[in-house]
Amino acid sequence: GKNCFLLMGLCGTTIYTVNGKEYVIGKNDIAFFPENTMYQGACREVPARTAMIVFEGENVSGFDEPFMFSPKKWESYESYFFNMLEKYIIADFGYKTELKAILYTLINKIIKERMLSGESERNYRKIKNSILYIHENYTDVEMSIAKAAAASGLSEVHFRRLFKEVFKTSPLSY
Repeated sequence: GKNCFLLMGLCGTTIYTVNGKEYVIGKNDIAFFPENTMYQGACREVPARTAMIVFEGENVSGFDEPFMFSPKKWESYESYFFNMLEKYIIADFGYKTELKAILYTLINKIIKERMLSGESERNYRKIKNSILYIHENYTDVEMSIAKAAAASGLSEVHFRRLFKEVFKTSPLSY
């Protein structure tokens, strides 16, 4: 199906095999498995607990391959997972919209920490005004890559190259 999986290691160690590659998820690790991914999990340590968020992922650019990482500030990520769990259990009016908002905020946080380090961070700063332009004008039929590039004072070719380096996808796909 089109489901993606975002996992958070709570305790112990679990090994997930995805397309023949092993991902060892321990406490405080986060893993992502994209849509149409077959996976298998096995506990290495008992007890082992993993929180899993299953969601439709066709709109998640830059998350085309499985990955795992250990966040620098674990507690800030943990709060997103447990906030989503609480909203899901309580299921107040509008909870599905709240869940999506939390999920996409979490995904944005993951993208920033995973992809924006070193050279990518410097390149992000160079195209930041373009990103703001895209976010503010994505519904405008006259929005263009050329205008987005101009917002950062870059040529269209240079902007596309920097964008691809930072977000691992094209501006159009973004």
